[in-house]
Amino acid sequence: LGNGVNGYIENQINSLANPQVITVLRNTNGKKMNQDQLQASMQNMAANPQAMFLKNQDLNRLKNIADVAKVQPGYSIAAYKINYQDKVQSGTNLNSWSKAYTTNSIKKGHVPHANQIVLNKQQAIQLAGAKHYQRLLNQTVTITFNWVNDDGQPTQSTRAVKVVGFTSGVSATTAMSYQTIKSMLNESGASTQPNYAAVSVKSLDRVDKTATKINNLRDIKTNKQILGAITVGSMLKTVNTYVQLATIVLAAIAGISLLVSALMIIVTMYMSVSERTKEIGVLRALGERKVDIRRLFTAESLFIGFFAAILALVLAYGAQLILNHELYHLIKYDIVQISLGNVLFALVSALLIAFLAALLPARRAARLNPIKALAAD
Repeated sequence: LGNGVNGYIENQINSLANPQVITVLRNTNGKKMNQDQLQASMQNMAANPQAMFLKNQDLNRLKNIADVAKVQPGYSIAAYKINYQDKVQSGTNLNSWSKAYTTNSIKKGHVPHANQIVLNKQQAIQLAGAKHYQRLLNQTVTITFNWVNDDGQPTQSTRAVKVVGFTSGVSATTAMSYQTIKSMLNESGASTQPNYAAVSVKSLDRVDKTATKINNLRDIKTNKQILGAITVGSMLKTVNTYVQLATIVLAAIAGISLLVSALMIIVTMYMSVSERTKEIGVLRALGERKVDIRRLFTAESLFIGFFAAILALVLAYGAQLILNHELYHLIKYDIVQISLGNVLFALVSALLIAFLAALLPARRAARLNPIKALAAD
């Protein structure tokens, strides 16, 4: 189940956000920042937008990093308002569309071009109602947001744009093209410096190393870190950490059954020794050694463990088929995934538990006095 949940989360995030694209932000404190701190600085930029601006030399340094295929400057605007007829809706995080997003996040419509916008589905519902929000498609709305000019003075940008799509899910966002936002900033006399960059990496297996190189870029004069990288993989790691924690808790609860099984094998083997005392005496009289008696009962216990593991795996695979069949139409994903590692772990742990559980009963059987054993009823 843990395998399936991790796989499902990864599948959902990768289908809505491009795992081959790194989001690069200004590192505002000059020290190493984790993903949460970088995102927090992005959310708090409304108080001081200039602090997040990326310079041309920053973009050039990103382009010169090995394995970087493309660098797209972008805008992320902390707050804005959308007017439609007599309704006004306030929103957060207006973004320029980049390769960081996938078309899968657009549930209806298409990617925004010049003077076009895609709306978060929830915003569309607030503007037009839950039943009629799709009527906004191809309608004109007015968007307004505040920015600053090169002197740090506040400015306001406004433009009528056409709604061409709706986003929903994990990466639901309100977005316009980079050129449209830049044009709006130009018209209002605001600074057109971007405040983030979408860095496309040539291959998926080089994303983490490229992100590390970006994090290690330093200011030549102060030697402080100047940029921070956010990757889909890093977000996945954070989510999967909690999933793994839940998996461990469930496994620990299930592990109680291993303790019970060990106790049951011990009881079974002790009963076997008691019931077969005369048989043990006969075997000893025929020349079997103590070690042979121990091996006999240990082997029997291992057979119990082995066949128990086989039965458990058959039941587990059966449960997997049933659950995946019943749930697939809801989530379009096989939520239970038994791996080869799980199978090997089940076999090894079953044999190990059976072996340990047999040690004491086998030792007791081997130490029986052959004469008393033969005389036993």
